[in-house]
Amino acid sequence: MNRFVFITLLFLSILFDAFCQQEVEFSPTDWENPAVFEKGQTAPHAFHIPFSTKDAAILNRVNKNENFQLLNGNWKFKLAETPDLVPEGFWNPKFDTKDWNEIKVPDNWQMEGYDHPKFRNIALTFESDPPKIPDYFNPTGCYKRKFTIPKTWLDKEIMLRFEGIKSASYIWVNGKRVGYNQGGFEPAEFNISQFVEKGENDLAVEVIRFSDGSYLENQDMWRLSGIYRDVKLYALPKTYVHDFYIVTDLDKNYKDATLTVETDIINTIPDSIGCSLEIDVFNEKRESILKDGIETFAFTVDSLSTKKISLSTIVVDPPKWSAEHPNLFTLLVHLKDKNGVTLEAFTKKLDSGRWSIRIKSSL
Repeated sequence: MNRFVFITLLFLSILFDAFCQQEVEFSPTDWENPAVFEKGQTAPHAFHIPFSTKDAAILNRVNKNENFQLLNGNWKFKLAETPDLVPEGFWNPKFDTKDWNEIKVPDNWQMEGYDHPKFRNIALTFESDPPKIPDYFNPTGCYKRKFTIPKTWLDKEIMLRFEGIKSASYIWVNGKRVGYNQGGFEPAEFNISQFVEKGENDLAVEVIRFSDGSYLENQDMWRLSGIYRDVKLYALPKTYVHDFYIVTDLDKNYKDATLTVETDIINTIPDSIGCSLEIDVFNEKRESILKDGIETFAFTVDSLSTKKISLSTIVVDPPKWSAEHPNLFTLLVHLKDKNGVTLEAFTKKLDSGRWSIRIKSSL
């Protein structure tokens, strides 16, 4: 490597690290601004939990996956009547929460004895003046907890994922502004690699009960609030499968199928990397049902970039799904480096009754 290339790569590395370490700008009017519904989130994608080996991915025992943590449990909690009354600086790791109560996550805080639930059909629970929310009553929950990063994660991309928070929320890690989410029934995911530290880390979340999104969520239901679905922490390799799209088309005789798997591969390092992607499909006996066996493709991903890779293969007369014969198959996606070392692997279930439609997981 000549001196010019080395200096260029060093500059790109420093520039990339500086970019990642930038905190998100928070505004006190984010939750009343229809133009803002997220800040700092990763791009939407089909979710999967990465395993470190092919065999582990096939077993798919998430609770034994060293790349995954579930942050459910008891969190420190304090409820303020409005966002303006939130304790100043509660997101600071040194903030004293000894007088705070504990609350179960995931759950709605109304189900834990805070605030009160409301049921409405078409009427709002506050006077209508979109996108404004009354400033005299908008309960805001302050959540805090600690978590520890394994040493093996320090050279990986670390993702913090909330499966559901209602209605709007701000997230801090170690006192740094990570991101904002407004989508009460949607997951929100943040790359916190540049915010975490070795050992113990501090996580703070401010959840605002009503936002301008509440106008869109106005329907026949109980109006509840809080971190009400799982909170997940998982680690990805520096080059990883960000998104995938499965197409399973039957031929005109409804017999053989063409399986196509499209993926978006992200490389986060300031250098290109050679990779190979493999796919296979197993029956319940863990036997491959692909006509030509494992389908594989070698490629290179440029530095700090995303590359779309598509693999296609034939499945000969797969047993079709029906209520009487609910045949299921396991799709294996296996990403390796140029030396054949596993970067990540994961599996997804295929329903053979839908070989003729497109299957897309949501964020």
